Amino acid sequence: MAERPPFRRRLLVRLGAALAIALTVLGGAVWCGAAVWSATEARRALRLEAAAVQADVVAPDGRLVPEAYYWDEPHHRFDAERIDPFFLQVFGPDGRLLRASDNVALFDAFPDRVLAPTTDEALLAPLSTFRLGRRDLYHVTEPLLDARGAAVGTVQVARYIPPLQAGLGRLAAGLALGLGLSLAALLALVWAVGGRVVRPLQAITAHAAGLSAATLGERVPVPTGADRETAALAAALNGSLERLDGAFAEMKRFTANAAHELQTPLTVLRGHVEVALRRERSPDAYRETLRLLDGEVDGMVRTVRGLLALARLDASVEPLAAEPVDLARIAREEAEAARPLAVARGLALGVHADGPAPSRGHPDLLREAVRTLLDNALKYTPRGHVAVAAGTRDGHAWVAVEDSGPGIAPEHRAHATDRFWRAPDVQHVPGSGLGLALADRVARSHGGRLDLASADPHGLRVVLSIPTTL
Repeated sequence: MAERPPFRRRLLVRLGAALAIALTVLGGAVWCGAAVWSATEARRALRLEAAAVQADVVAPDGRLVPEAYYWDEPHHRFDAERIDPFFLQVFGPDGRLLRASDNVALFDAFPDRVLAPTTDEALLAPLSTFRLGRRDLYHVTEPLLDARGAAVGTVQVARYIPPLQAGLGRLAAGLALGLGLSLAALLALVWAVGGRVVRPLQAITAHAAGLSAATLGERVPVPTGADRETAALAAALNGSLERLDGAFAEMKRFTANAAHELQTPLTVLRGHVEVALRRERSPDAYRETLRLLDGEVDGMVRTVRGLLALARLDASVEPLAAEPVDLARIAREEAEAARPLAVARGLALGVHADGPAPSRGHPDLLREAVRTLLDNALKYTPRGHVAVAAGTRDGHAWVAVEDSGPGIAPEHRAHATDRFWRAPDVQHVPGSGLGLALADRVARSHGGRLDLASADPHGLRVVLSIPTTL
């Protein structure tokens, strides 16, 4: 797997690219604005001059009177750059040159015709220029209008091109330098901020990397200066560690209890086998030993079956394959299957599940849960009765098993569905402590619950209920 780039580098590259583009666009906009402003100001100076000529040379009656303008301004007589000369020409309506400023005569090749008009130039259009010897000039050519708006002539004003390009070049260099330094400063800031964001994450990662099965009790500290999101990450990781720690502890308890529950019957089996092999015995003695072994093996099979059922439920991540089931029918069938055992123990077994209790669920798991509840009730009831009932209520199908045994004290019921837990006063009764745990897990896997309550006048009432739809 290719190594992933670090967060700070990705942040620097992506944000740096965005900043570079933004600053480039900003610099380009500033430069274009300066270029447009420079060209506009250059044209405006000539147009102001043309407007002054218009005001003087056009008489109120519409006649063109070039002599009315004051032609003796220094910038109309000389061509020295220090006085910023303006080259002024006035043309008649037929395009014939009527009057020119004195500095125009200083050049033999100065155009004596009307050049292209410049009144409709676009905002970004370049200056209208012409070459005069080794010098470049720009010009403004506009009509002279009478009071009615009719053209009576043309005024043309030219001027040396100011050093716009050099100024724009210096501006571009300054913008490049300034924006480059700004970009470098911003990238340094991004790098620093990225480090501030990453440091708490690195501290959390380093601490989490040092955890092992032996140190799951430790928790990831929230680094000083961590923001809310980083603190939330640390809290979520600590929550996961707490659940993992609990799962490991439960697995250790489960393994130890499972080993203990299996070791005891295996020890008993081994003892019976050793006694049987010490000397020759009669066939009846061997049969009695085999009956004892069969009882122990049956208990082990029940324990292993319960463990496998719980393991399958714990390992399942997919929803149960639900199908229509009738809890009342399951209750009746399991009660009839358990009736011989009830008769053998001298217990009365009552069934009150005449009506249907339809639902949807996994029939084998529900049947195993009901069988387990019945087995528990018959096992822990020395005398009296066991009753089974089923029905529907408030959108739930339910099965209840009630006995007249010793029951479970209210202070112990919170642990009754723990795996391998057994009440203190029934430790002498053979069993694994998995029955209620399995029934509770089956109920929860169906979105239901297992409730324990005292029976009247004594005993235990266990109700397994699941929604009618899964």
